[in-house]
Amino acid sequence: MIPALLYLLFKKLRKNSHSSSPMKSIFQVLTGSHGLMFGLLILLLLISVVLSAQKLSRSYKVMRSGNEIGWLTLEKQTDSNATTITMATQVHFRFILAYESFARETSQFVNGTLQHSYYYRKTNGSIKADRHTYLVGNDYEVAENPARRKLNISPVTYNSLCMYFQEPVGLKQVYSDNHQKFLEIEKKSDGGYCVSQPDGITNTFYYSGGACYKVKINHSFYSATLLLK
Repeated sequence: MIPALLYLLFKKLRKNSHSSSPMKSIFQVLTGSHGLMFGLLILLLLISVVLSAQKLSRSYKVMRSGNEIGWLTLEKQTDSNATTITMATQVHFRFILAYESFARETSQFVNGTLQHSYYYRKTNGSIKADRHTYLVGNDYEVAENPARRKLNISPVTYNSLCMYFQEPVGLKQVYSDNHQKFLEIEKKSDGGYCVSQPDGITNTFYYSGGACYKVKINHSFYSATLLLK
């Protein structure tokens, strides 16, 4: 739409140039009534370029027993029909023994469907997970160490990283790249959305204006809270 309008404006400019000098014609267009239209069209064109590539960031601090024990950052990059979400987190605390964990995730969506994801986790110096998941045809394949296997799941349109940017209103399940399966979403009476994991951990997400501002993490041995900075 915008390129077509620009074409019509330049066509008029060219037509005017036949009846007067090129410099005079340009001056008339830029300073006359058409100048305002030209400026508005350029502005709309610039806006369309900016909107085609959007970037959102989230930064959280990890709290436990009133102490900050780590951080979590996310970035969502949208360009046309493709969206990439990246996450990195690091936690360090002492519970009987010292515990240190670092994780990194990436999810790539095209037309709303997950095409590729990467999950990496290192705990106390030992790599616990390092795998890629690819959409191959209508199925997902997991590549890890270096075996490949298929996942018998439906196409993924909403996974755990999406929960930090989009409130799961009306959604019943979320895909976990960590556990490589869909997990149930339970709406709680306090407004949170609780996701129970196979390892006994529950994550409850809270939203304000569509943005996740808090995540409560509960385990039989510990609890922690993510707070949006």
